[in-house]
Amino acid sequence: GQGGWYSGGGYVVGLPYLPYNNTQDLARQAVLRLRDDRWIDQQTRAVFVDFNLVNPAQGTIIVARLLAELPASGGVLPRMFLRIVRAEQLYPTTREVLNLTLEVFLLVLIIAYMLVEIRALRRVGAGAYFGS
Repeated sequence: GQGGWYSGGGYVVGLPYLPYNNTQDLARQAVLRLRDDRWIDQQTRAVFVDFNLVNPAQGTIIVARLLAELPASGGVLPRMFLRIVRAEQLYPTTREVLNLTLEVFLLVLIIAYMLVEIRALRRVGAGAYFGS
């Protein structure tokens, strides 16, 4: 952020989400409970809100992060990060699957060849192996 670098430590609160049910009241109660418990205090330097949105009509997925930095000097520094991904980018094409398959096959062949050479090294000894 602007005010500092924030490691992965901290406290996490997940808001309730139940598909096909009205969870707005449950989420509101959770946020009010955080406020009543003074979850954000003088030592808090940043609050992150992460969420994902899916738009099936356009085939997009949005990964969003809202950041409110709370510097010791006071005030709030708001920031928003959005990443929009087309859903078809998440699924590999036939060519990508073929490339991956061939790369794995090549890796297996390399490992097999290394094992053959290691056995030969053990059988004849290092001097004879490297001398030939």
